[in-house]
Amino acid sequence: MNPDLETNEVLSIRMREEQLDPTSQAILAKGAKAATAAATSAAKAFLSAVIGDPAREIGALLRDKISAGRYFNLVSVVAKAQRSLAEAGVKPQTVP
Repeated sequence: MNPDLETNEVLSIRMREEQLDPTSQAILAKGAKAATAAATSAAKAFLSAVIGDPAREIGALLRDKISAGRYFNLVSVVAKAQRSLAEAGVKPQTVP
């Protein structure tokens, strides 16, 4: 972190940490790590609950749009192939 951007509160905490013995610093670091992990887990659960269903619906909507586009593209390709065969005078046959 850039020292110029640190707030007075962060600097104050760092100064207090430097005054702690190594064991206390280790305990403080472990506690901060656990608190961060708990907060991250809670945030993920919250965002999953709030954003999860809408995101799935948007995904389904996009899937439907893409499927429809692929279907209309397939119809266009088949129609073009039929026109090409008719112009060439070739009767369509099943490929063995």
